[in-house]
Amino acid sequence: MRWFYVRARARQPLITGDRVSGSGNLLLSVPWIGGESMRGALAGALLARGMREDDPWFQEAIVQERLSIGRLYPMLEDAGNVEPDRDMALAMPATVLVCKRDASHGLFSGNRRGTCPKCGGKLKTAEGAVVQGKDRPLAVKPKTYLRTGSAVDSMRESVSEGNLYSRQVLAEGSRFGGFVRLPRSLDPARLTAVDDLRVGTAKRSGFGRVSLTWEPLPHGPFSDNPLAKRLPEQPDAQGRYHVALHLQTPLVLTDPLLNPRFDLAVDDLRVHGPDLHWGIEGYARRTELLGGWATLINRPKLHRPALAAGTVIPLSIRGARKAVRAALQSIEDHGLGEGFGAGHGLVLVNPPLSFPHAKEATPS
Repeated sequence: MRWFYVRARARQPLITGDRVSGSGNLLLSVPWIGGESMRGALAGALLARGMREDDPWFQEAIVQERLSIGRLYPMLEDAGNVEPDRDMALAMPATVLVCKRDASHGLFSGNRRGTCPKCGGKLKTAEGAVVQGKDRPLAVKPKTYLRTGSAVDSMRESVSEGNLYSRQVLAEGSRFGGFVRLPRSLDPARLTAVDDLRVGTAKRSGFGRVSLTWEPLPHGPFSDNPLAKRLPEQPDAQGRYHVALHLQTPLVLTDPLLNPRFDLAVDDLRVHGPDLHWGIEGYARRTELLGGWATLINRPKLHRPALAAGTVIPLSIRGARKAVRAALQSIEDHGLGEGFGAGHGLVLVNPPLSFPHAKEATPS
């Protein structure tokens, strides 16, 4: 697989998806750009540029879903606070904590029963995306604002009386970034030639325009830190290598009857390394509901539950280091679960993020 990191800058405000708030007349946008939305917008842009639907590149990349675009998470507006080779946004690991009193105290790893090392306050699960700053990881959330309008009565073609609503939008100028995987059999120039897209909803009302830049990653998701460096040099006393899988996008798993399941199984991993001995250690399971709108048929998509992005799954693997590295490389390249073309199941192995430990709680 060829890896790219695509950066998108909002040239217009964005409406990237709806989340119903507690108030019935307030719609919240999701704080990212969905990979499936990006892939659909990319397909439209390629056709508008003259590519035919029966073109072999289009058929393999789009129709057969061999092109995978992960979620584009919010990035720092000023890249000067980030090392040039670390200007990437990742899903916030579910194991990361932040001080309840003052989020500026930083991000920490450890137990929620611990306390903030700076003020001794209680901790809570961190939200948003994470970027590796020059001296420490930083939490990032996009800038948003509210637009208020009136619903339209489609029968009378007039404003519905008393039906005022507010919609949260992502601000113009916001930056987003995410990982893209493309088979080596496909010419990357046809992908990277696209430098402008319209994503999300209300594109005809002055929303959704983004400009794109594509950065090739010749050695995988972290060119300066390939998998060989992220994998431990030596196994433990039992001959096992310990790694953590960080879900960058939701993981969709089903049983033989197509019912959703939320436990990663050894069989899901064995397809990447059948001769290895896989062990899955305990982890906190969070779920999210996948949905959206199918523009072609003008209908809502079938909602599916999935393991949430940000979930961290610790593994122990017994086998030769070369075989372990090859299996983990296959997991990063091809993902886990279903929905590769929609960007689901994107996994990073031991991403190079380092969080200071929270202060251990004092026994009462």
